Amino acid sequence: MHNNELEIRNLILSGFKIADIAQKLNIKPGTVKFHLTKIYKREKVSGRSELMAVNTKQVQEKLNEQDWVTTLKTDVDILKKQNRDLSAAIDNLKNSIVALKAIL
Repeated sequence: MHNNELEIRNLILSGFKIADIAQKLNIKPGTVKFHLTKIYKREKVSGRSELMAVNTKQVQEKLNEQDWVTTLKTDVDILKKQNRDLSAAIDNLKNSIVALKAIL
């Protein structure tokens, strides 16, 4: 996506009107509409509302992905702690076996 298209897409998603975008980017409203048509076609949407819905879905998927990564990191940390605890328990058992052998 070209810089102008990306900026127009972001401004549309932020609620800007075509006239406001044209003024902000110092281009003609027709140019904004031209880019919007290309954006809608690329995103396979029919208009602004659908573009916003698709964007919201994409953002939610990214957030869910981040939640998944956070959960995975937490699980890894828990497993590392359990591994340390098991290693300590094994060391204690080894020491107990050595002590028992010395007694017998």
